[in-house]
Amino acid sequence: MKKVLLLITRLDQGGSADLTLQLARGLSKRGYKVLLISGKTVNPAFDPENFASESNFEIKFINSLVRNINPYKDLLALMRLYREMVQFKPNILHTNSSKAGFLGRIAGYLAGVSKVYHSPHGHI
Repeated sequence: MKKVLLLITRLDQGGSADLTLQLARGLSKRGYKVLLISGKTVNPAFDPENFASESNFEIKFINSLVRNINPYKDLLALMRLYREMVQFKPNILHTNSSKAGFLGRIAGYLAGVSKVYHSPHGHI
């Protein structure tokens, strides 16, 4: 079974969160084992943990993965992402949003993930 790790900075209300959650559900329905990792989420449109449970994929939160630049929290998030990737061993890593994209791609490289994709969101 192929494994996909989806990573996003926050699952707060908005298009990138909706897209990531729908992608997780769709991949799970198609037989992929899906792990969705998000940073601290304070204003979700609905309960993401309940959505994950109903949609048959796993979700984890990393509180140190925050939107603003914070060297200490960024290093903690990078180390945790690396550990999660080594443990989960995804075939595909798909990052969403700037911070998750930056830290996730570094962690993916260090963990040896062979297929890494990034979707930028929220350009003004």
